[in-house]
Amino acid sequence: RESQGLEVEGLARLALVSAELAYLEGSDRAAEVEAHCERAMAMVSENDELLNTKFQSECSLFARHLLTLVYLAQGDDQSAIDLTSAYADVDVSASAYDFQSSIMGKRSKKVMAGLYEGMKGLCDHALGARDLSEENWEKVVATLGRDVAEWEEDPQLNHVMKNYAMYRHCTGEASGTEDFDFVASKAEKDCASHGESSALWGSSLLLKEVALSAKFAAAQVLVKGAQYEEAERRLEALLQEYEEAFGGEGKNAKQGLIIMKLGEVYAGTNRLTLAEGLYRNAAKLLGGDAATGLSIFDDPAGQVRCHESCIALLESKYSDLLKVVPKRDAEAAKVLERSQERWKEKVSSLGSVQEASLQGLVDLQTQRLYYFT
Repeated sequence: RESQGLEVEGLARLALVSAELAYLEGSDRAAEVEAHCERAMAMVSENDELLNTKFQSECSLFARHLLTLVYLAQGDDQSAIDLTSAYADVDVSASAYDFQSSIMGKRSKKVMAGLYEGMKGLCDHALGARDLSEENWEKVVATLGRDVAEWEEDPQLNHVMKNYAMYRHCTGEASGTEDFDFVASKAEKDCASHGESSALWGSSLLLKEVALSAKFAAAQVLVKGAQYEEAERRLEALLQEYEEAFGGEGKNAKQGLIIMKLGEVYAGTNRLTLAEGLYRNAAKLLGGDAATGLSIFDDPAGQVRCHESCIALLESKYSDLLKVVPKRDAEAAKVLERSQERWKEKVSSLGSVQEASLQGLVDLQTQRLYYFT
């Protein structure tokens, strides 16, 4: 029985590491992520009598975490909701962790309960559901505390910390870069200590992505505060860091989002020609037709490689730029209309992308604009 359990655990871990590596390769491998995660969860479910409780919870949570990131990036919100809903499997429910705490240990119970409630908080934040998101994040606070610097040291919680910092910024509870800077520093420290590990939650590349996402959020806070010099320095360093960690060839949407924010910095410092070049470069990475080289500006109905909210944001910022360029008012109005239509049809019938972006932040992991109206 013990030998069989170890074999199943090994196969489940292998499936999840495969899912993790596919996720890190980019959005074009999302179907592989889903297949690997579903295989791992099926193995755990079908062999629950052979596996210990802690591994079952860890496996299920990690699979759901990866799938939530993928679904939120794709705009498949219903699938993300299903993963974190009240009728999700009992092994990831808060009550299950209370019941299992004597078996798993109180520390493990706290961490896993925090991961689960944090995943729910992220999902509700993505949907703009402020009341539900607040309820879930308050459960995280009740479990782990309000100050992220005092949370448990487990690397799993880096994921929750970054998402909680985004939530606090979007509600106006936090205004500076301190939380994001702390998360980035901790995730990088954990990344270095794990070396080339592919452990669940503790993969060096996954922790690196969390660190870069926190740095990206911090840079956006600086852009909002018109601290352009420091924002530019951070964004340029971030772009180089991302290319060094994940490769510069075949640039992807995440690099496109960083370039988009650099364009915003250049526009804010009146370097309009350079800003337009950056926006158009970002448009090629975020959508369009790769075969013909057309960007999402040239082919607005083309394939998108990030969440539609980010495309609407890019179009809105590009329209703002065109408004101050002589003799391009008509083009600016056309791009703005397209942005507004995209937001209304693909993102939300409420509010506008301009309103959402005032306090909102783009998350590098899910390539989506998070906001509350």
